[in-house]
Amino acid sequence: MAERVNMLKKLLQEIVLPEFHEIKTELRVITTEIKRLDEKIESVRNEFGEKFKRLNEKIDIEIRRLDQRIDSVGQRIEGVEREIRTTRQEFKLAIDIHERLAAVEAKINNKSR
Repeated sequence: MAERVNMLKKLLQEIVLPEFHEIKTELRVITTEIKRLDEKIESVRNEFGEKFKRLNEKIDIEIRRLDQRIDSVGQRIEGVEREIRTTRQEFKLAIDIHERLAAVEAKINNKSR
């Protein structure tokens, strides 16, 4: 039995232990690679975060610029509307004056006949 135990120990030392050490080494390499990839992913994440931040800032600037232009157009439209109202009032006044003048001329023409 002792011989079998010694044979089993020898077998473990010659076959299993070297395999175990090789697996352990591979696990270290894989662990190192995973850490490297994690760092790379974090770096890319940070880079994209900064790019998205800058992009959002640019979008915000453009939105403010467009809001200003829209406000400017709105003010112009209000000015045009005021001019139209004023012109309409002046036109109504001109028609009223024309009608009154025509009525006065008709009266004058009727009296002179």
